[in-house]
Amino acid sequence: MMKKSYKVLLAGLAAVSIIGLAACGQSKSTSESKDKKIDFILDWSPNTNHTGLYVAQEKGYFKEAGVDVDIKLPPEDSSSDLIINGKAPFGIYFQDSMAKKLDKGAEITAVAAIVEHNTSGIISKKSAGITSPKDLAGKKYGTWNDPVELGMLKTLVESQGG
Repeated sequence: MMKKSYKVLLAGLAAVSIIGLAACGQSKSTSESKDKKIDFILDWSPNTNHTGLYVAQEKGYFKEAGVDVDIKLPPEDSSSDLIINGKAPFGIYFQDSMAKKLDKGAEITAVAAIVEHNTSGIISKKSAGITSPKDLAGKKYGTWNDPVELGMLKTLVESQGG
């Protein structure tokens, strides 16, 4: 229960960061009643990692800060490409993939972590008899072929004697 509360808290903090960043430099005069509209691009289909954004939107926190946030699903390529190319101001992106983009000189920056730890996991059918990382040696693995992910998996399997 504590971990779930912590994740919701982190998601809420991310939402607050968005409000703060989007509202920076924005002055609101009495004649100006229109909220600043921004797109916020998700990293994947809406899920529990995005709870804070939807709660902030539902409770009107963005509106209170003078920001009209349009939460959007990511395009086929990536949320980072929209941000890098100036097509969106904010988004959620995968840490492993972000490191690769930064290495290539992408002008993006991490503002907040939404979850404390990577939520990825490795699963298999029980009948496969895989009970530890070393049992993955020689098996096929469904992946995005991200070099960081493959390197972590290789290290994990080898450290367990696989």
